[in-house]
Order: sequence, then C-alpha cells, then structure tokens
Amino acid sequence: MDWFKVVSERHEEYLKIVTSFPENEGNNNAEDIVQDAYIELSELGTKKHKDCDKRINQKYKDKPTCERVLTEDGQVNMVYFWITLKRVSMNHLKQRIKKSENIIRLGEGFDMADIDGSENVLGYNKVLERIEEETMSWHWYDRMLFDTYLKDGRSMRGLSQETGISLTSIFTTLSNCKQRLKLNVGEDYTDYLNKDYELI
Repeated sequence: MDWFKVVSERHEEYLKIVTSFPENEGNNNAEDIVQDAYIELSELGTKKHKDCDKRINQKYKDKPTCERVLTEDGQVNMVYFWITLKRVSMNHLKQRIKKSENIIRLGEGFDMADIDGSENVLGYNKVLERIEEETMSWHWYDRMLFDTYLKDGRSMRGLSQETGISLTSIFTTLSNCKQRLKLNVGEDYTDYLNKDYELI
C-alpha cells in the first residue's frame, strides 16, 4: 500500500489542523509544516531509532511507516499524525525565533557602511555559494523541481497539478534533495550559525 498517497488525500484537513495551532496564528507556514511532516514520516521509516528517541512514539518504533501512519483498516492514524504535525509545527516556531535572532544579530556589531566587508555577510554569501554549487551538481530534473518548489514557493500538490508528475514522485525527489543539502552543506551552515566563518 502506498501510505503517502493515502495520507495525502486528507491534505486540506491537515492544513486546517496546523492553522488551528496557537503558534501559527498570523503566519502562512501551514503548507510547509504539513509537507515537512510528510518528509519526517518518510525519514523515520528509514532510520534506526535509539530507545530514547523522542521524535517517535515508542509504541510504533519497530513498525514500518505505513503501519505507524495507517490503521489496520487502511485509514490515517490521526492521533499519530496530529502528534507529528504538532511536533513539526513547534520546530518551525523554534526556527522562526532563531531566524529572528539571527537577523537582529546581523544588524549589530558593524556599521551599515561596512556591510559588504563584514564577516557575517561574507560567511552568509559563502553558504549561499555552497548551496548553489551543490544544486548545480544535481541532475537537471532534481534541480528544476527543487528550484521551482523553493524559489517560487509552490506546494508539492500544486506542482503535481501543474506538471502532471505524481505527488509521490515529487515528494520523494524533494526529500532526497533536502537530504543531499543537509549532508553536503549542513556543516557549512552550522559553521555560519556558530560564527566559525573561517571554516566555511
């Protein structure tokens, strides 16, 4: 059974759930949160978990993704999925707070006239260059899909409807792209956040 196809049929319902969370009042991140929940579920289905892994209900830890997300009669396990949506939503909130702090920090410690020469800005530009180099090394299809999704702000469902590419295929491709970025550029990004600009 294609668990993702079954789960994604209730996409609009998940959007309503996410927008009902207090931490999402006044922002438009519901689509991103739901899509990241899909990605988290797919990743949890391929990784080995420690006994204390807080990202996953221990009751389900030895089951494949489809058995965690779907009930025995093939319906979405809404309790499990609600918990996943809430966890991802809170992670987004933490990232928004961190991003705000980084933006505030960017404005401190240097004169705006010297912005082009600041270590912070140079480090940030290096990270962007690394991301560009990484994506340019990908197959044209992966790069095109990732750029369209990321830069044009389109949803996976919207891309599927516009291109005729199956939602499952788009989901899998974008998941792989994000994993490659984490693997090949994640360390540089961490160095930037830690202000270790010389390591980038």
